Amino acid sequence: MPYRLCADFVALLHAAIVLYILLGVPLILFGLWRGWAWVRQLWFRVSHLLLSLAVIGFEWAGQPCPLTTLERNLRAAEGGAYEGSFIQHYVSEAIHLQLTPQQLALPTSLWVALIVGLFIWRGPRRSERAQTGGERREDLGGRT
Repeated sequence: MPYRLCADFVALLHAAIVLYILLGVPLILFGLWRGWAWVRQLWFRVSHLLLSLAVIGFEWAGQPCPLTTLERNLRAAEGGAYEGSFIQHYVSEAIHLQLTPQQLALPTSLWVALIVGLFIWRGPRRSERAQTGGERREDLGGRT
């Protein structure tokens, strides 16, 4: 039972990362168009870029994602014969395509190239506070 719970947690984490990478691009594009400041936050853009680069690194190396390997090992440690669960059926099956890492490398590379291009074109913005070196001067009643 603990192996199944751990495997389900890994599958949910894996799905969350996949959604973060896939939905990040449309959110960034829409956010840039709408002027949302959070889509240019350093933590968001760097984490999105690094996760994307990690995925493409595994695919170009011909290696499965470590989360896939961990989930499969946990399910095997459960005894190999399991009835399945909601998480396994709907989440795990949705993110584990029947393709080799080499087959996924080209479309993923194009997606990551788009992410890198967005990062270069309209990457993270430094906050106003960091740019001015601390407090904003206009809040001092007209005096500088």
